[in-house]
Amino acid sequence: IINYTVNWGLIYPLILMPGGFLFVTNSVNMLAGTNGLSTGMAAITSASTGIFALINGEIESAAIALSITAPTIALLLYNKYPASILPGDSFTYLAGAAIFSSVVIGNIEKFGASLFLLYITEFFLKARSKFKAHSWGILQEDGTLKTQHNKIYSLTHPLMNKGLTEKQITQTLVGTQTLWCTTMLLFHTYVI
Repeated sequence: IINYTVNWGLIYPLILMPGGFLFVTNSVNMLAGTNGLSTGMAAITSASTGIFALINGEIESAAIALSITAPTIALLLYNKYPASILPGDSFTYLAGAAIFSSVVIGNIEKFGASLFLLYITEFFLKARSKFKAHSWGILQEDGTLKTQHNKIYSLTHPLMNKGLTEKQITQTLVGTQTLWCTTMLLFHTYVI
């Protein structure tokens, strides 16, 4: 595999950095909607970032990522189904900002970007609805959720259409993110 560096010049600090910051902070927020989803996804993503930074000797980067991981896991204890605390925008934007800062300070942008596959997918699904669709559904009598949309505008929608409960939807997406982050950790550590 060829490893290369691209010198973006002023485009990096003036366009890519602010654009990346806006995307990461908002994308963590976009995947909120079921109990434990945003906190679970953020915990896995920040932990993976911190572990990768530690492996690569980026101590400051690891400190930032792991400093958001620990309180996120603590929050998840109260935010998992059935939640007694909802994190809201204050948490999701903070978590996204911390993950982004960790990635930039550690100079691990390729790895950081690779962790956001589900978030990027969610962004494009939400863009289809002009960002008017929501990730949550309508509670049915049997405990499952149904989407209020005819089309798929969120990663949660196909899971709702399969008749899953809120807890199952969250576990499926957080499990998928865990699997993806583990794969990216192994790939970036041993292959690249």
